Amino acid sequence: MTTNQKAGGSSPSRYTIKILVIIDDYKDFVIFSKGGYHILFYVGAEIAQAPLYIISGFVILGIHALILFLAAKLFKLDLFTCGVASLANVGGVASAPILAAAYSEALIPIGVLMALMGYVIGTGGGLLVGKILSMI
Repeated sequence: MTTNQKAGGSSPSRYTIKILVIIDDYKDFVIFSKGGYHILFYVGAEIAQAPLYIISGFVILGIHALILFLAAKLFKLDLFTCGVASLANVGGVASAPILAAAYSEALIPIGVLMALMGYVIGTGGGLLVGKILSMI
């Protein structure tokens, strides 16, 4: 099955990306071709496990949202604190200051500190979980 997709521009032959999917009994390959360069991707049995990983990701985010909601109710936190803390845990240092800046430029250092605390707590928590799982 071959599909042509145009990535924009004035010359269709120059900006055409051909995607060729070869479906065989044992092998699934995706070939991306542009301007004489070809990239071959193997998409094998691992793609069958993708729904499991997607569901696992949603479960983790659901647990994150539940804990964040319970902490917000327990400690009477405002929306700024909950939003920046959540994004600091999920997105890290790159995204938490941006959300903090949406509220006020003076809160950018708070976003950085929350993200750094997320790294510290997450690293310690990950090491603890690894230690517990190695004992099982």
